[in-house]
Amino acid sequence: MTIKKIYTLDTGTYLTRRNTPKGFVDDCSHMGDCSKDVNKYLHRFNVPDRSKLAKYLHSTGGWEKEELINHTDNVARFLWLIARDIKEQGMFYYGT
Repeated sequence: MTIKKIYTLDTGTYLTRRNTPKGFVDDCSHMGDCSKDVNKYLHRFNVPDRSKLAKYLHSTGGWEKEELINHTDNVARFLWLIARDIKEQGMFYYGT
């Protein structure tokens, strides 16, 4: 049995390809719909609580508050943002 590492994302988290699961960045940031690929990683990350996560996603300007009700969808959005930022900028920083 392979034990998969769980990655914790909290205030002050700095991520690169080196400290995320192998394949995560490319799997979750390719052209087209990434939903199925992102869903494979949902249980590999501990994410901020519901309200913090929804507030963060709303602050990015990508979603309205009404769109941020479903926590599982929000986790997927967050992971997609992380992968995209690492791919485009080489890193992701989750600050306050």
